[in-house]
Amino acid sequence: MRKLELKDANKMMETLNDKSVTNTMRISLRSFSLDECKDYILNSNKDNKNIDFAITDESDNWIGTISLKNIDYSKKEAEYAIITSKDVHGKGYSQKATKEILEYAFNELKLDKVYLYVSVNNIRANKFYQKVGFIFDRCERRGLKLGNEYQDINWYYALRK
Repeated sequence: MRKLELKDANKMMETLNDKSVTNTMRISLRSFSLDECKDYILNSNKDNKNIDFAITDESDNWIGTISLKNIDYSKKEAEYAIITSKDVHGKGYSQKATKEILEYAFNELKLDKVYLYVSVNNIRANKFYQKVGFIFDRCERRGLKLGNEYQDINWYYALRK
């Protein structure tokens, strides 16, 4: 993991606009321009409520973004978010980055809880979150609206040990 850099913008834009990656995410409802991705990168990590990192391959090429969002220091919790290029799905990069960001959340930021939600329909992601140690909390009926359709979402959490 490293900080996001402007050189990441093209691949980030490609992934954010890939409906095969985003079809169960709220971001699938829109498209992203190169300028929007550059602005996101330039503004990332400017406040202490959202922290973004690039996930990179061995050649330092962007293959995903992993984030802690909505950090609440008084509650000692944050929301986890990740998106990766479909080219690296199943290759272990997400698992390694998740381990690193959880260590960062618990050891550096001193958070007690990291949580996430995911569409019930995103079978691959649900299996991944369980595999990397997130604990299933609950299913929220009609918790995510995509266009005119509601989807149920599963909530997961990880606690500092």
